[in-house]
Amino acid sequence: MGEFVRTALTFPAVIFGFLLVVVVGYWVLVLVSGAGLDGLGADGDPGLGAGLLGGLGLGGMPVTVSVSLLVAFSWFIGLAGTALVDGPAARVAVLAAAPAGAWLAVRALAAPLRRMGAAAPAPSRADFVGRTCVIRTGRVGADFGQAEVRASDGSSAVIQVRQLQWPGHPPRDEPGGLPARGGHGPVPSTAPDRIRDGRHAPAAGGHHEEPLRAGDLALIFEYDAEREFFWVTPCPAGLGPGAPTT
Repeated sequence: MGEFVRTALTFPAVIFGFLLVVVVGYWVLVLVSGAGLDGLGADGDPGLGAGLLGGLGLGGMPVTVSVSLLVAFSWFIGLAGTALVDGPAARVAVLAAAPAGAWLAVRALAAPLRRMGAAAPAPSRADFVGRTCVIRTGRVGADFGQAEVRASDGSSAVIQVRQLQWPGHPPRDEPGGLPARGGHGPVPSTAPDRIRDGRHAPAAGGHHEEPLRAGDLALIFEYDAEREFFWVTPCPAGLGPGAPTT
């Protein structure tokens, strides 16, 4: 133990040892205070430090992590070199070789660390488009409706849904049952663009789609971001609840 301390306090290991103490002190402060890493470019914001490290092939990692690893590897290499060589010239060479060796080591670790630290895409309501849902309200119209949908991670959510109501399209529970055959008439102004453009309209002479009610399985085919609801249509046969269509 005494030999280790003597080596650690010998030039050039003592220089890297001082830097290591600073780094350890910083991380202890972070752990104790709960402070984030943003102050030193931990989130990858452009800056002098981030730009310099990026030029050295160490970009994509928080500056604090990159610098800490560089100091730790430099200290280890400097300590080993101090223990292995004697003489002022050799130890000056160790002083130059330690940062170079640390850079090579950290650069080798940079790619896996970047993959580990890569942020997952933020979840979006648009992720539900193409999935099936179960209607949870007594009816669904152009102005009202809720459904339960299951996300890819297994969680479920209750969402606002709307079904296009064409003229002459009575709710299933009202007299008249299913809508009559014939043209679908003017397109409601609340319809999605694809329907108003004629890309998703009922064919003339055919049945309108069946009105949805509680317990029915529906397919989510579009999200209206402005009004924050989903357009749904009766689900094709063979798709289970929450199943994606692709």
